Amino acid sequence: MRVAVAVCVLGVLGAAVPADAARTGTVYVTGRVLDGTGRGVPGATVSFELHPDPALYNQQYCPVRPWEIQCRVHKVARRTDAGGRYRLPVNLASFLATERRHRLVITDAPRPGVLLPAQTETTMYLGGRSQQVADLPVWRPKVSLEPAGAGKRMLHVDPFSAAYGHAYTSGPVTELLQGSTPVWSFPKVVEDREVDARVVETGTTAIRATDSRVLGRHFPVFRSPAYAVRSPVRPVSRGVACATYGRGDALLPLAGCKFTDGRLGTPIALSYQRAGNKACDVASQCANPRRVLVDLGSPQVVSAYAVRGCATVPPAELSAEGVAFVPYQTHDFGDGLRVGAPLPVRYVRVDLSKCAFKVTEVSVFAP
Repeated sequence: MRVAVAVCVLGVLGAAVPADAARTGTVYVTGRVLDGTGRGVPGATVSFELHPDPALYNQQYCPVRPWEIQCRVHKVARRTDAGGRYRLPVNLASFLATERRHRLVITDAPRPGVLLPAQTETTMYLGGRSQQVADLPVWRPKVSLEPAGAGKRMLHVDPFSAAYGHAYTSGPVTELLQGSTPVWSFPKVVEDREVDARVVETGTTAIRATDSRVLGRHFPVFRSPAYAVRSPVRPVSRGVACATYGRGDALLPLAGCKFTDGRLGTPIALSYQRAGNKACDVASQCANPRRVLVDLGSPQVVSAYAVRGCATVPPAELSAEGVAFVPYQTHDFGDGLRVGAPLPVRYVRVDLSKCAFKVTEVSVFAP
């Protein structure tokens, strides 16, 4: 999975004003939305999110008390007119706004064949007077994943034109989605890249690209439209049982195994793997802390696996009978899979103790 991927950088628009002045009256945020050829985009949605100043209020309770006025995010949204222009009225007095950082999000108008529309996002300062935002485009590249021989697919992303500014990164990140949630990511896709066909696992629904650019005084993040993809590859692990380890290495079955349920982008809470606080987390309690055992049900020939949501995962271990395990020697070709020699096994064990992010799925693939 993509371990992350789009970060907004400040674009300074206009001079900052004192906080007291910024919290009174109504200002207007105006601008125009363009396509890649410079024409206005009618029917696009422009949303301005005005955030309270975290320096003025104690916001440590905001995650559990979002209704408090100091925690509110005020949103104003309008559609662009026939020429792509918009005018957003922002009432500063009602939500304790200051000239601090706020967010402008442009969502493209609906288009045929698009599952999710393109988006352009930037951050800005808002002073105590109306502000004209520079023209901002939406990005509509061709993003595709086509067959490219036995077991391969060719990933393609149209390059940026000069209308989108200068490069801020070393290339777009291309994402495979389940619904609107990223489940695989491929960094630095400039135009074409060959990937393993098994990355398009059953449950994957769409593909899109995202990248940051420098456009005048803005540092926008561009997200392409999301296009449908076929997902014919079903892992042999889909829907099978799994377990973790308790004290003395006793196996603790995990009810309705969330590690193999096909919800590819849904984080799995640490409490689930702890199996009602019976699982072990440290080596002093058992020899296999924070390991998950996937039971394929019967011997299967496997040649690749993926652990989504983990930046660092030690090699998986394989076993035919569930007692003696050996490390699986694999190669990482940069597309999210660990690929090894085909081996007949029933049990696949993964160590999640060094995950930088919460795991979402363990997928085991046949050749």
